[in-house]
Amino acid sequence: MRRAARRDNAEPAIVAALVRLGCHVLPISSPGAPDLLVGWRSRTYLLEVKTGRGKRTPLQEQLAGLWNGGPLVLVRTVDEALRAVGAMR
Repeated sequence: MRRAARRDNAEPAIVAALVRLGCHVLPISSPGAPDLLVGWRSRTYLLEVKTGRGKRTPLQEQLAGLWNGGPLVLVRTVDEALRAVGAMR
């Protein structure tokens, strides 16, 4: 039996802020994958949500090194998530 992936505590506030902005947000729960697939203004963003000093897992680091699409951005706060999608400077 597979356990549900653990989500970071910062994620609900980040998702809520992105949705208020008008983003489409799809949580991802595949091992090594970033936490959120975000679509806004005809662009796609991959966000990894971490709380405090949390780090990427080895699988996440491996994917980040191999990924040849857009950047996989690590965010810890609502402001970082909004900056990642270009809504804030």
